[in-house]
Amino acid sequence: MKKILIIRFSSIGDIVLTTPVIRCIKEQKPEIEIHYLTKKSFKGILEHNPYLSKIHTIEKDINEIARELKEENFDYVIDLHNNLRSLQTKRIIGKPSSSFKKLNFKNSNNKFEKKLKQKLFLLIDLIKKRTNTNTTTKNKTPIQI
Repeated sequence: MKKILIIRFSSIGDIVLTTPVIRCIKEQKPEIEIHYLTKKSFKGILEHNPYLSKIHTIEKDINEIARELKEENFDYVIDLHNNLRSLQTKRIIGKPSSSFKKLNFKNSNNKFEKKLKQKLFLLIDLIKKRTNTNTTTKNKTPIQI
């Protein structure tokens, strides 16, 4: 795997919460080119992230950049929005993908952090399997958020 696309269209807080995913993927697999798809109004949140290779944006409709995304020839798509627009995006790209439901704050931040870490470990393991790496994240240092 050489190039992945992360999808999260909005909102500010949710996009900020995806940054550990970007960092962890890049730290585990530095050779992977990471692209991000979001709405144009949220590009500023991500544009100085040193782990991103490219940010793709839309105003309202995915058809605005459908051709551009298809030409990127991504190896894998990580859908962190999991809605109809992201489903349409994955169909346009036509590559293997994983979707994750949004994590919500429950009774305490500890539960939220634990769920986030579990999702990150799962995501990293999926990427490693796709890149034919036989290591797992079980014995790794805990992810710092």
